[in-house]
Amino acid sequence: MQTQDYYTLPDRLHSELSLLACVINDGRRFLEVYGTVKASDFSQPALAAAWDWMTALTDRGQKITLYALHQAYSGHPDWKTFLAFRNTPDTESMPHLLHQYAADVAAHSRRAAMAGRISQLHSMATAGAATVELENEVQSLFQDSFSRSVSSSFRKADEIVDDIEARLANPKLEPRFRTGFRSLDAMLKGGFKGKQLCIVAGRTGGGKTVLAMNLAVQMVLDGIPVACFSLEMSDTDLLMRCIMSEGVHRSEEAAMEAVRSLPLWVDETSNITARGISARIKLMSALKGVRVFVVDYLQLIEGDGHSRESRERIVAAMSRTLKLAAKENDVLVIALSQLNEDHELRESRAIEQDADAVLYVLDNPDGDWFLRLTKQRGGKSHGPIKRLKDKDPGIPIRFHAENFRFSE
Repeated sequence: MQTQDYYTLPDRLHSELSLLACVINDGRRFLEVYGTVKASDFSQPALAAAWDWMTALTDRGQKITLYALHQAYSGHPDWKTFLAFRNTPDTESMPHLLHQYAADVAAHSRRAAMAGRISQLHSMATAGAATVELENEVQSLFQDSFSRSVSSSFRKADEIVDDIEARLANPKLEPRFRTGFRSLDAMLKGGFKGKQLCIVAGRTGGGKTVLAMNLAVQMVLDGIPVACFSLEMSDTDLLMRCIMSEGVHRSEEAAMEAVRSLPLWVDETSNITARGISARIKLMSALKGVRVFVVDYLQLIEGDGHSRESRERIVAAMSRTLKLAAKENDVLVIALSQLNEDHELRESRAIEQDADAVLYVLDNPDGDWFLRLTKQRGGKSHGPIKRLKDKDPGIPIRFHAENFRFSE
């Protein structure tokens, strides 16, 4: 009875088969979920064996492919059973859901283990086991569950170092998102990356939206799906800027066709809250594989109804929500922010504290434009905006008003 319950948990097999399919389709991603799932987490012996085979291939430095698995393990007793599972008609694998599949497999395994223990307790109780014995079993179950949940939230140094080594050996595990500005990319060591909140700051009408869309276009041209929350501008106006930007080296018709094919989405909802944006980030990253989100702009985001709180605290909560959304969904969030008269981020210093990078777009009375990276967590920057009078104001750029485009 316990075994039957163990194997019939809802959707368990689907998650396991989808996870294995994702890894076989792109073996390089095995290391992304290696620490989340163990062979013992799989419900079927053949699938557990397959996970062990993939681990062994990785340990030997071999690429995980179906051919490599066949060459090494086709003689194993579980091989034919594994192939039968793999060819299940309704098996569906979406590469962008890899981490979700892994989390589901691990969660189902814990749930099945607890269900087995609870079933055992029920059998002991109905069989008339001593109260002291039952209390000891309940305490043991609680301690096991609690220790597992606590240990899963902490990671030991050797596991983290293994991740660092894997990322250094295979940079594609932590891709960079190029900005299109050579000097800026050099400072960012190749570009922005996932789990980051980047603030693009500028005065009203000072080119921050133009810059943000330049960044977005560069990233989608690199094949990275991007979604924009346009709280002020309509989606047609925003896309028109992209078309004009692309029209530098091609005709208008060619530029329209180029933009049409881009993996780019625009949400022009005006009365949206930070929590609403966070929910849509989660949805779009899961369903469409979007890796970069642009929010134009922070000061236009609606509050969550906390009318008694100061505007500064409300904006601080918004930036914190966006930072958590970036980290939890492993995406880059580029949020625009206005400057006050003192060239400081308007309404909240917490914006800069939450951000991993702060990029100012600045112009002077002489018509010169600059990009100034005032903050980069763990990297090089130009320094605070108050040092603007120094000899190094930032990266010189040129504004092409006719094409809504900046160039270095």
